[in-house]
Amino acid sequence: MTMKQGIDDLAALEEAFGLPKGFIDSLINEDDWSLIIKSHALLESACADMLCHYFGKYELGDIFAHLDMSNKKCG
Repeated sequence: MTMKQGIDDLAALEEAFGLPKGFIDSLINEDDWSLIIKSHALLESACADMLCHYFGKYELGDIFAHLDMSNKKCG
């Protein structure tokens, strides 16, 4: 993967989730706690979206979005 492709992928991810342009790049300037919280929320959203796409059931988006990924029993 080239650097340009990686940048394009990040821009597409920001657009898909309705994030401001440059949001992901700006995470590097956050304090540690903010970086962790924001990155975790972004990963949860990405996983929920991928699950909807995988199953072809976008109506399940709210259910997947509420799964607690940090929970070892049901996440």
